[in-house]
Amino acid sequence: WDKSMEEMRVGIKSIFTLDLEESAAVFEKGMARDLDTDPLVDEEYDLRGSFGLMNSLAALLHGLASLADDQLRECQDRVWRAEGMAQLDKEWDGKNIVRGVCFLMGGVVQCMQHSFAKGVWNILRCWPFISGLDKTALHATGREGMVVRSAALMTLGVFNLIISILPPTMLRAATFMTGYDGDRAKALQMLEQCWHEGGMLSCFAAIVRAGFAIDTKTFLGENQEEEREFAHKIVNWSKEIFSQDTPSLFTGLEADLHACEHRLEEAKECMIRLQVTVGTKLKALNLVTHYKLATYNLAGLSFAESVGFFESAYKVHMQVERRAMVPFMACYAGLAAAAAGDAERSEANFKIVQEYKEKPKKNWGRQDQYAFAVLASRQEGTLCPMLELAECMCLR
Repeated sequence: WDKSMEEMRVGIKSIFTLDLEESAAVFEKGMARDLDTDPLVDEEYDLRGSFGLMNSLAALLHGLASLADDQLRECQDRVWRAEGMAQLDKEWDGKNIVRGVCFLMGGVVQCMQHSFAKGVWNILRCWPFISGLDKTALHATGREGMVVRSAALMTLGVFNLIISILPPTMLRAATFMTGYDGDRAKALQMLEQCWHEGGMLSCFAAIVRAGFAIDTKTFLGENQEEEREFAHKIVNWSKEIFSQDTPSLFTGLEADLHACEHRLEEAKECMIRLQVTVGTKLKALNLVTHYKLATYNLAGLSFAESVGFFESAYKVHMQVERRAMVPFMACYAGLAAAAAGDAERSEANFKIVQEYKEKPKKNWGRQDQYAFAVLASRQEGTLCPMLELAECMCLR
C-alpha cells in the first residue's frame, strides 16, 4: 500500500509539473501488475483501476496539450478500461470513488466531443457510486482513511460544482435524476477542505478551486474580487510544494491572477517561465502561452509586441492543420498591427482571415465569425482598429 501510494504521488506531481510522459509511465506501471505472479496479500486492495483512472487523466492532458489526433476518443477508451478494472476490486469506498469518477470523467469527455446527451447521462450515472460517500468515505479510518477522504472530498466537490453551473434545462434533469440540485457553496467548501488537509488529491482540489475563483467566475460574468485573496493563498502554497525552478500548472494561474489585478509585467514573467517548460512539444499549451502573452501585451497597449505573440499562437494550429481560432487570432494580430502603425503586417494578417473564410468549413465558432465580421467592416472601409480593440477589451 505505502509503495503504491508513493508511486501515485510521484505520478500526480509529474502531472502538475507538465512531465506528462513520466506520469503516464508511472500510472501504466501500476496498471500492469499481474495478480497471477504478484497476488494480493492479506487485506490488500486491487489498485489497478485507480492507476488506470489517473492514467486516463494524464493521457487526456497529454493529448489535449500536444494536439494529438483522436485524443478524446483515446481518453474515453482508457476511462472505460479503468472502470472495468475497478469492478474487479473487492467492495470498499475506494472502488466506488474510482467507478464514480470514471463515469464523471467519461461524461465530461463526451460533452467535450459535443455528445451532450450521453455526456450528461454518464455524469449522472456517477451518482449511485458517490451519493453515500459523505456518510462513509468522509469518515474512513485505517491506513486508507486519509486517501479515501481526500478522494471523496474532491469527487463530491467537483460533482456538486459541475451540477451547480449546468444550464437550467440540464440542471432540472440532473435534479430530477439525483434529487440533488448542486450546492455551489458546499462544493467550494469541500474543495477547500480537501486542499487544507493536504491529502492525495489536494493539488487537484487547489487548482480547481483557484481556477474557479480566477477564470470560471469571469467566464460566468460573476464578480471575482472577493476571492482573489483566497486565490493568492493557493498560489503561495503551490510555491512551497513545487520548486521555483520548475514551473507548474499553478504558474499559469498565478499569471492570470496578476493580470486580473493589472500587474501585467508580473503576469508576463510567469507566462514566459511556463512557456520555457512547455516548449514546442506540448503544442496546445504553447498556443495558450503565446495567446496569453499577446493579450497581456494588448491590455498594456503594447500593440507591436502583441502582434508577434498572436501570430505565433495561430501558427501552432496551422502546423497541425486545425482551422478553428486561426481567423480570430489573425484578426487580432491585424488589428494590433494597425494600431501599431504597421499597415503591411496588418494587411498580411487580414489576408489570412480572408483565406480561412473561403475554406470549406461551415461550423465556424463564435470567435471566428467575429473575425469575419471585422474583415467585412474593413473591406467596407468602416473599421477603426483602435476603436475595435477598445470595444473588445472593455465591453466584449
